Amino acid sequence: MSVRIKEMVVQDLGPVTSFRLKPGILNLIYGHNEKGKTHLVEFLIRSLFRNLRQWSLRPVSGKGKIFIEGMEKVDLAFSPASRQKLDELWGDDEGGLPRDFSKLLVVKGAELELASSPGGADRKTVLEFLSGQDVLKKIEKNIPVNIQTVRLNHDDMIPEKNMGEVKERKKISDRLVILDRLWDEVDSRWSRGTLKMLQEKMKTLSSSLDAVENAKKYHAFQLDKEITKFEKEIKRIDEQKLGTIRVDVAHFRRKEGELRKKNEEMKRAEAQSRHFAWLEQCEKDYTSILESAGKAEPLFLPLMAFFIMLAAGVLLFLKMTLVSLIVLSAGLLAVIAAFWQGYRILRNAYKQAELKKIESEFQSKFQEFPGSVTGIRSRLRTMEVHYKKAQFLKEQLDAERENLDEMKMKIDADLSGFDFQTNPVKSWEEKTAYLEGCLSDLRSRMDNIREQFHKLQIDQSDFITEAPAEKYSRQKEDMLIGDINVIREKMETEENNLRSLKDQIIAWTGDPSDVSFEVLMDHLNRIRLETEKEYQQITASILGKKAVYEIIQNIRKDEDRKINEALQSEDVSAPLRLMTGRYHSLSVEDDKIIVHHENRIDDFLLSDLSTGAREQVLLALRIGLASRAARREGAPLFLILDDAFQYSDYVRRENLMKAIVRLAEAGWQIIYFTMDDHIKKLFDRYGKPFAKEYVSVELA
Repeated sequence: MSVRIKEMVVQDLGPVTSFRLKPGILNLIYGHNEKGKTHLVEFLIRSLFRNLRQWSLRPVSGKGKIFIEGMEKVDLAFSPASRQKLDELWGDDEGGLPRDFSKLLVVKGAELELASSPGGADRKTVLEFLSGQDVLKKIEKNIPVNIQTVRLNHDDMIPEKNMGEVKERKKISDRLVILDRLWDEVDSRWSRGTLKMLQEKMKTLSSSLDAVENAKKYHAFQLDKEITKFEKEIKRIDEQKLGTIRVDVAHFRRKEGELRKKNEEMKRAEAQSRHFAWLEQCEKDYTSILESAGKAEPLFLPLMAFFIMLAAGVLLFLKMTLVSLIVLSAGLLAVIAAFWQGYRILRNAYKQAELKKIESEFQSKFQEFPGSVTGIRSRLRTMEVHYKKAQFLKEQLDAERENLDEMKMKIDADLSGFDFQTNPVKSWEEKTAYLEGCLSDLRSRMDNIREQFHKLQIDQSDFITEAPAEKYSRQKEDMLIGDINVIREKMETEENNLRSLKDQIIAWTGDPSDVSFEVLMDHLNRIRLETEKEYQQITASILGKKAVYEIIQNIRKDEDRKINEALQSEDVSAPLRLMTGRYHSLSVEDDKIIVHHENRIDDFLLSDLSTGAREQVLLALRIGLASRAARREGAPLFLILDDAFQYSDYVRRENLMKAIVRLAEAGWQIIYFTMDDHIKKLFDRYGKPFAKEYVSVELA
C-alpha cells in the first residue's frame, strides 16, 4: 500500500495565517516571494523527519499537523512537536545506523541530484544512504593508532607503541599488584581472628538480608504489576461509556415499545381501510355509468322502417320506379336509425348490469346496499380518513424503524469493544449488568492488592524485575535484622582489642591515626577495588576500541557487495526503467556508478550521460533508495519538491515534468512548491488528465 500525505493543516506560519490542503496524487503549491511557500516546506520537514541540522531551517513558528495514510490501519498525525517521526517508524537499516529519509523524499532548490559534486552521485554518496559509512569514519578517527595496531594474546596485550591508554594501563597494573599484595598479607593475618569471623558472619547475614530485601522488592514489583494490570482492566471497561450504553438501551426499549403500539394502530387503520382502493374506483365507475346511461327508447323506428320498405316494394311492383327509389332511400335511412336505436338499448342494458354488479360487490364487502352514489361517497370519505392515517403511520414507522436500527447498530458497536468470551451473555441488559459486576470485582481485588503493596513500603525506583531464588517472608526478615544487631554489638567490642597493624595499614590508606579499624580496612579494600575497576575499565576501553576497529574493517570488506546488491535490486531497477525507458540497472566500479542499457550491451558512466538523462537516473535512484530504506518493497511513497526545476532550462523542465508525471502515474504522490509561472503552466497542462487527483493551490 502506498504511503501518502492525506491532509496538511497549518495556522499562523509566518505569512500563512491559515492553510489546509488535502493533496491528490499530483499537487502544485504556487506563490510569489514572501507568501509562505518556504515556511510550508520547512513545516513539512520539521513535522516528518528527525535530522534537521542539514537543512538550516528557521526558528519554529506556527502550529498544525500532517496526516499520513498507508503506514497503519489508521491515519498517523505528525507535527514539529511530535516525539516520533516518520523515518523512525520505518526503522533503521540492518546495519543499525539511522537513515536520513528527508534527503531522499525532500528536494529543496536545485538539489534534484543526490550529490552536489559535478557529474552527480558516486559510490561515497550512495553509501550515505546504504551503509552509513560517514558515521563509521567518525568512529574510526576516535580510535588511536597504537590501539589499532595492538596485538592480543591469552594473558596480555602487546602494543607496538607504549603510549596513551596502553601506557596508563601498565601503570595501573603495577599499582594493583602492590595493593593485592598488601590485601593478601592483611587477610592472612586476620582471617582466623574473632573479628574476621564476625565479619564473615555479618557478611553472611547481610547477604541473607539482601536476598530477603530483593525478594521483598520483587514481591512489591509483582504486586505493582498486578495493580497496573487491574488498572488496565478497569480502564478497558469505560464506565462513562457503559453509562451511555445503559441510557441508550433504555431509550431503545422505550422507542421499541412505542413502535409496537404505533404498528398496532397502523394495522387497525389498514383493516378499516382495507377496500379503500376498490371503493375509490367503484365511486368513479358508478358515477360514470349513471352519467352515461340514457332513457328508455320507443320502438316506433323499427315499425316505421318496416312500413316504408313495404311501400317501396309495392311501388316497385306497380313499376313506379322513380318514386319507389325515393321511398326505398327513406326506408334505408329508417333502417339505419332503427339499428342505432337498438345499439343504444343494448348499451344501456349492459350498463345497468354493471351497476348491479357494483352494487352486489359493495353489498358483499360492506354488508349493506349502496342505495345511491351518495352512499358510496359517504362510505369512501369515512374510509379515506383511515387510509390516510394508515399511510401516515406507515411512513412514520419506516423512519422510526430505520432510526431504531441505527440505535441498535450503535449499541452493538459500543458493546463490541468489550470482551464477553468468558461469559457469553446475550441480551444488552445482561451484558451491561455483567460489565458492571466485572468492574466492581476488579476494583475490590485491586484495592486488596494495593493494601498489601503499601504495607511493604518499597518505592518503585527500588523494584527488582527478575525473580530471586527465594520468596519473601516477613518473619525471616525480622529474624535476620535481630541477628545482625547482635553481631554488630560483638564486632564493636572486638575492635577495641585490635590495634597492632593499624599503623601499617594507615601508611597505605593515608587515614588519620584515630580512624576506626573497620573504616581503615574498608578504605584499604575500597582503594584496591577502585584500582581494579579502573584497570578493568581501561582494559575494556582498549579492547572495545580494538573490536570496533576490526568490525569497521569487516564492514568495509562487505561494502561493494552491499552497494551493488542495492543498486541492482528491483527497488532501484523498477523506477529506473519507469523514468528512463531504456536503462535497466546500476552498479559500482572503481567508485563510479555505471548505468546499464536495456540492450544488455551498452554501459555508460553516470557522469558521461547528458544532463537530462543523468537527472532522470538520479531521480530514479532517489526513488529506489527511498523505497528500499523505508522497506516498502517498491510501494510508492511521496516526494516533496521545492522549486527543484527552478534553474533548469525549458527543455529540461519539460523532460523533468514528464518524469514526474510517470512517477505520479506509478502511484507516487508529488507535492511541488514553486513561484515560477512557467512551471505552474507545465503542471496545469500535465495535471489535466489526473482530474480530481491534480490539486493546484495559490498562496494569497
